[in-house]
Amino acid sequence: MTIANVPFKIRHDRRDEVQAAAHTALKVALNLQPGERILIMANPDGDLPVIAQSVYNAAIELNASPTLLFQPARSRVDFAEQATLA
Repeated sequence: MTIANVPFKIRHDRRDEVQAAAHTALKVALNLQPGERILIMANPDGDLPVIAQSVYNAAIELNASPTLLFQPARSRVDFAEQATLA
C-alpha cells in the first residue's frame, strides 16, 4: 500500500541521468498508464536503491500508483521472502 506519493530526494552523482532512464523505461518500454499500479522490488545493495527510487519517482510523475519494496539480496535460484510474495 502506498501511503504517500511523495518523490524520494535522491543524492547521487548521476541522479538526473538515472531519473531520465527510469522515466523512459516506464513510459516507453512498459507503457505505464495513469492510475496503473506498479510494484518495484529491489535489494539495498550498491546503486540499486537509487535506481529503484528513480523508478518510483518516475511512476509518480506519470500519475501511476507505485509501491517500492526492499528485501535482502537473493541468488537467482532463491525464492522471494514469504512477506514479499504476500
